[in-house]
Amino acid sequence: MKTMRNKYGFTPKELFHRSHKELHKESVSELKALANTLILVATLIITVGISVAITIPIKDIDSTDTPIFRKKTWYTIFFVSIGVETCFCASSILFYASAIFPSNMVPKDESVRLKENKVRFGSVSLLVSAGFMLFASISGATLIFTFMSNWGPYFTFGLGFMAFMVHFALDHRLWNHFISRIMLTFSNVARAKLPRFMANPQDI
Repeated sequence: MKTMRNKYGFTPKELFHRSHKELHKESVSELKALANTLILVATLIITVGISVAITIPIKDIDSTDTPIFRKKTWYTIFFVSIGVETCFCASSILFYASAIFPSNMVPKDESVRLKENKVRFGSVSLLVSAGFMLFASISGATLIFTFMSNWGPYFTFGLGFMAFMVHFALDHRLWNHFISRIMLTFSNVARAKLPRFMANPQDI
């Protein structure tokens, strides 16, 4: 049915694309503009993270003059947070970059939905990166300003946590939609690919 052609020689898929050509162009243009803006944010975050990582002084690792944890523990939290943040931020940049490739560099049958999924995955990766950036900022500030009281890290974490909660409270529908679409994408891919992976090689 999908490969049948009408009297003008078009398949159902080709006919759909021809009748929605302008709408497709408009949707792709908006997605590229959004991805282009978000890739700048991701680039800024990864630049700040790397810059902070190479400027933190490493000395007196076994010192106990930092609040809450030993200095060695704060260094561990800091560098692990920076590493995870950089990985997720880099993955978000890759997702956004693949969504804004010029038309001559992507398959002709790439749909708007696929570009939407790329932006969704990039946005989730960027949010996770921002979360780990909060931990990196707290641990980095504690390592630099060793004179801070014990309530300093708690206060900073509370402010950051409050900012995230306000964001989720205002945009919870958006993130619910994002997460549901991502889970749907994963389930569709698993349904399509898993039987093939589990099949006996002799049956393929």
